[in-house]
Amino acid sequence: MLKRFRLGLLVLFVLCLLGSRPASADTSVSNVSDGFGGSFSLSVTNCGASGCTVTLTIDTSSLNNPSNDAFIDAVAWKLGNGSTTGTLTQAPGGTGAWNTPTTTSLSSGSSPCLSTTGDVQTCTAANTPPGTATGGTLTWTWTGVMATDTDISHVGYQYNGGTWTLDKNGNPQYSGQIVSCGFTSNGPTDCGGGSSPPTVSEPSSIALMGSGLVGLVGILRRRTKTRA
Repeated sequence: MLKRFRLGLLVLFVLCLLGSRPASADTSVSNVSDGFGGSFSLSVTNCGASGCTVTLTIDTSSLNNPSNDAFIDAVAWKLGNGSTTGTLTQAPGGTGAWNTPTTTSLSSGSSPCLSTTGDVQTCTAANTPPGTATGGTLTWTWTGVMATDTDISHVGYQYNGGTWTLDKNGNPQYSGQIVSCGFTSNGPTDCGGGSSPPTVSEPSSIALMGSGLVGLVGILRRRTKTRA
């Protein structure tokens, strides 16, 4: 009877391992220098069936040229090889001051989220010029971001001095200083000042339960030997 019970536990453990998948780990980059006296942090958290939460924080309190880089008119980021846009739920001045996120990268000298490079980033631009005033810490949050790979591969945004032109359709065209920082899973950024840690998978609760079953089998074996 005891042997059958132990065998049943072992079978259940194997099934648990086969059916378990590692949970996506949170990833982040922190206090990365942007080359203009500012710095940024990006975090990917709360990943689940409904997507992840992505938070971008930019510290503009120590800009080298605050009058020339007085506003931020667009922000962009990329996870892995690209992800869906998600929903903007927090932004300086309110989400109504920003356009719906698009899957395009930043573009200097034109509408800032209309690059033709084909790079799949999540880009969000201000809907009225000149954008959000700098001078402190600014935060954007997106929820429901569906990503198969939570590794951070790019962060970017654009400073401008408050000037813009209109294209033939009456849309604002910004010209400014673009921050563009690429990341690898275990190396430094190409804009200096920080690095992206590799994504570490966390064991799922099912796998943990399986490990507990192995321990239980060991206890039963020791008890059997003691009785013998």
